[in-house]
Amino acid sequence: MNFDHVAINVRDMEKSVNWYTAKFKAETLYRDDTWSMLKLGDIKIALVLSSSHPPHFAFRVDSVDKIPSNEMYVHRDASIYSYIEDPDGNVLEVLCYSTE
Repeated sequence: MNFDHVAINVRDMEKSVNWYTAKFKAETLYRDDTWSMLKLGDIKIALVLSSSHPPHFAFRVDSVDKIPSNEMYVHRDASIYSYIEDPDGNVLEVLCYSTE
Protein backbone atom coordinates (compact mmCIF):
# COMPACT_ATOMS: atom_id res chain seq x y z
CA MET A 1 0.00 0.00 0.00
CA ASN A 2 1.36 3.42 -1.00
CA PHE A 3 0.18 6.96 -0.45
CA ASP A 4 -1.50 8.27 -3.61
CA HIS A 5 -3.05 11.70 -2.97
CA VAL A 6 -4.91 14.01 -0.65
CA ALA A 7 -8.23 15.54 -1.72
CA ILE A 8 -9.48 18.90 -0.52
CA ASN A 9 -12.79 20.65 -1.14
CA VAL A 10 -12.81 23.80 -3.23
CA ARG A 11 -15.64 26.20 -4.10
CA ASP A 12 -14.51 27.24 -7.59
CA MET A 13 -12.61 24.65 -9.62
CA GLU A 14 -11.19 27.03 -12.22
CA LYS A 15 -10.06 29.58 -9.65
CA SER A 16 -8.45 26.90 -7.48
CA VAL A 17 -6.63 25.16 -10.35
CA ASN A 18 -5.34 28.51 -11.56
CA TRP A 19 -4.14 29.40 -8.03
CA TYR A 20 -2.21 26.14 -7.51
CA THR A 21 -0.78 26.37 -11.01
CA ALA A 22 0.39 29.96 -10.53
CA LYS A 23 1.66 29.65 -6.93
CA PHE A 24 3.25 26.20 -7.09
CA LYS A 25 3.63 25.51 -10.83
CA ALA A 26 1.36 22.50 -10.38
CA GLU A 27 0.93 20.20 -13.35
CA THR A 28 -2.69 19.37 -14.19
CA LEU A 29 -3.03 15.60 -14.64
CA TYR A 30 -6.82 15.60 -14.99
CA ARG A 31 -9.52 18.25 -14.92
CA ASP A 32 -13.27 18.46 -15.31
CA ASP A 33 -16.07 20.46 -13.70
CA THR A 34 -16.15 18.49 -10.42
CA TRP A 35 -12.55 17.46 -9.73
CA SER A 36 -8.97 18.02 -10.80
CA MET A 37 -5.81 16.07 -10.08
CA LEU A 38 -2.69 18.17 -9.72
CA LYS A 39 0.92 17.11 -9.35
CA LEU A 40 3.22 19.22 -7.20
CA GLY A 41 6.69 17.74 -7.19
CA ASP A 42 6.32 14.16 -5.98
CA ILE A 43 2.80 14.53 -4.55
CA LYS A 44 -0.69 14.69 -5.99
CA ILE A 45 -3.54 16.87 -4.74
CA ALA A 46 -7.10 16.33 -5.86
CA LEU A 47 -9.32 19.40 -5.84
CA VAL A 48 -12.92 18.28 -5.42
CA LEU A 49 -16.34 19.88 -5.13
CA SER A 50 -18.10 18.81 -1.94
CA SER A 51 -21.17 17.81 -3.96
CA SER A 52 -19.09 15.19 -5.80
CA HIS A 53 -16.43 13.81 -3.45
CA PRO A 54 -15.60 14.03 0.25
CA PRO A 55 -12.26 15.45 1.39
CA HIS A 56 -9.99 12.45 1.92
CA PHE A 57 -6.56 10.96 1.66
CA ALA A 58 -5.93 8.05 -0.66
CA PHE A 59 -3.81 4.93 -0.67
CA ARG A 60 -2.99 2.93 -3.79
CA VAL A 61 -2.94 -0.86 -3.75
CA ASP A 62 -1.70 -3.13 -6.53
CA SER A 63 -4.78 -5.35 -6.72
CA VAL A 64 -8.53 -4.90 -6.23
CA ASP A 65 -8.38 -7.87 -3.81
CA LYS A 66 -6.58 -5.54 -1.39
CA ILE A 67 -9.36 -2.95 -1.30
CA PRO A 68 -10.89 -3.50 2.17
CA SER A 69 -14.52 -3.16 1.12
CA ASN A 70 -17.15 -5.03 -0.85
CA GLU A 71 -18.49 -1.75 -2.30
CA MET A 72 -16.19 -0.68 -5.13
CA TYR A 73 -16.70 1.94 -7.80
CA VAL A 74 -14.93 3.09 -10.96
CA HIS A 75 -13.59 6.64 -11.41
CA ARG A 76 -13.56 8.36 -14.80
CA ASP A 77 -9.84 7.57 -15.03
CA ALA A 78 -10.73 3.84 -14.77
CA SER A 79 -9.29 3.41 -11.27
CA ILE A 80 -11.30 1.16 -8.97
CA TYR A 81 -11.90 2.60 -5.52
CA SER A 82 -13.77 2.50 -2.26
CA TYR A 83 -14.22 5.16 0.40
CA ILE A 84 -14.00 3.96 3.98
CA GLU A 85 -14.09 5.86 7.28
CA ASP A 86 -11.76 5.46 10.22
CA PRO A 87 -13.19 5.37 13.78
CA ASP A 88 -13.14 9.20 13.91
CA GLY A 89 -15.02 9.71 10.65
CA ASN A 90 -12.00 10.63 8.50
CA VAL A 91 -12.49 9.43 4.93
CA LEU A 92 -9.86 7.25 3.26
CA GLU A 93 -9.94 6.17 -0.33
CA VAL A 94 -8.30 2.90 -1.27
CA LEU A 95 -7.80 2.58 -5.01
CA CYS A 96 -6.24 0.44 -7.66
CA TYR A 97 -5.35 1.79 -11.09
CA SER A 98 -6.49 -0.48 -13.89
CA THR A 99 -2.97 -0.65 -15.34
CA GLU A 100 -1.58 -2.18 -12.12
